[in-house]
Amino acid sequence: MVWKLAVAVLVATFCMLGCSPSRPVRMNLSDPAQDPLVMTKDRLEGENLPALEAVDVWENPYGPGLKLTTAHYEVLTTLLEPLMLRTVPGFIESAYWGYNDQLPQPIETASKFTVYLFASRQQWEDFTRTFAGEQAPVFCKIKTGAYYLNGACVVYDIGRKRTLSAIGHEGWHQFNSRHFRYRLPSWLDEGIAMLFEASTYENGMFSFDPARNYQRLGALSETLGNTKLIPLRELIATSPGEVLATDQAEAVMAFYSQSYALVRFLREARQGQRLTRYHRLLWDGLLGEWPLDKADGRIAENRNLPRTIHWNHVVGSRLFEHYVGDDFDQLQREYLAYLPSDRPRNVLCAGRRLRARGSPPLAPAKERCAMDTSGVSPMVLASTSPRRRDLLTQAGYAFEVVVPDVDESAFPVAEGGPVRHAEILALAKARSVASRYPDRLVLGADTVADLGGQIIGKPADVADAERITRKLFSRPHRVITGLALVRLADGLEIVRSDVTTVYPRQLTDELIARHLESGTWEGKAGAYAIQETGDEFVERLDGSLTNVMGLPMELLQRLLAELQPLSQSGTDS
Repeated sequence: MVWKLAVAVLVATFCMLGCSPSRPVRMNLSDPAQDPLVMTKDRLEGENLPALEAVDVWENPYGPGLKLTTAHYEVLTTLLEPLMLRTVPGFIESAYWGYNDQLPQPIETASKFTVYLFASRQQWEDFTRTFAGEQAPVFCKIKTGAYYLNGACVVYDIGRKRTLSAIGHEGWHQFNSRHFRYRLPSWLDEGIAMLFEASTYENGMFSFDPARNYQRLGALSETLGNTKLIPLRELIATSPGEVLATDQAEAVMAFYSQSYALVRFLREARQGQRLTRYHRLLWDGLLGEWPLDKADGRIAENRNLPRTIHWNHVVGSRLFEHYVGDDFDQLQREYLAYLPSDRPRNVLCAGRRLRARGSPPLAPAKERCAMDTSGVSPMVLASTSPRRRDLLTQAGYAFEVVVPDVDESAFPVAEGGPVRHAEILALAKARSVASRYPDRLVLGADTVADLGGQIIGKPADVADAERITRKLFSRPHRVITGLALVRLADGLEIVRSDVTTVYPRQLTDELIARHLESGTWEGKAGAYAIQETGDEFVERLDGSLTNVMGLPMELLQRLLAELQPLSQSGTDS
């Protein structure tokens, strides 16, 4: 019981929120008014989704629900949003094979895992009060997301991308808790879980790409920038409970981001030189064959005992030395070399991607890798867009923001159509700022929505926003972002563009009214921001999500990788 409380503390790393009083909603599933639930069930069964084996009505006191059955999971959900219902089966099965990818050979599970997915926090809290018993107040302090307890993952909807991230993370804890005879040291357990926080959709299934985990990459970059790096010897002996007890956000961020980086270091550094040792460490933990004495072996086996500070300090260090190496000075040098240097760049770029069975070949690593951005001096972003700023920050880039002096209305649509128009505006913005900073690499960008060759701009007012929304989401449209990189000192000028096709959902008058009332359309090309309305407005994308957000990170990474030799020869301004 003490150990379970310790686990609860580990997952409650965010701000504190108490459980609301339980107000369960009793559902009468024989009521004809609930026919839409049966219709949803029938529709899912008829879509032949690649991972979905069965759909049943889930009778529960929290809301209308379905049970989605896959080869290895039962997902009990009150979240009936159609895109999520189609997505979750493929995601969770892909995660299962991604978890297996951590081992030298796959294993099978004898019984299905359970995931509870709720449509609202209130439902999640009501369930938790019953499911977690006396531990419920601790779990209810989690601000957003999920927890793992009693063999089940318990999640509520926090937006499609973040919800899947939470399921992927907690699903690893669920997987190893069932199959591994020995519990993993904290840095290893949490580090692996974070490999499943970023994914890409491929033919109904998913691939997990740690190199796209911009949240952890950004946190790692910030940790290094604040010189809060935890030495390797100390990191592998650290208990998250110790870190959380300090109540210091920077310390928590450093532990989790560096654990993520250390696992990737063991899997990927020097073309996977230590991958065999990493596999052996996990395989022996699964079989219960770690070199432990009887006392530590009993602690390792008994998940009802707390994973104490002693466990991480003594056992964590002993296992690392046995399986990875005991020359900490050399390992520290290699680990630091794998992390970003003091020059601004994205970190851990050429990641080892975890694929589901049958997924297509990977793109070349250089196409997914962000290199040096601009030599010694930070890149300059010529934009007022907070979305572009956030994307660069999350990816770990060092940059400064300078507002360009460009009147967009003075640029008529070029002969090349929307694509050329976006490129011309991006170049104009970059040139405007580059004239003030000739020695710096300047990034300019412009995003437009294209509906059948017609550029859909930013709405002038709420009436214009309604007109644009109804028009744009009547059929598929394209989102185009022009990118320009300019450095006047050496005559560098590169212009490219990225195109994503957006397939809309059928919008209701009620949804449009909520959208207009929210104000999220203001200042947005096409009158919407996909990170805020995507789950409700968009059925699927053909192309880059970050392109629709205003800055195609994949294209930017490729361009910066090509520029690395030039960047290294740059001078400080």
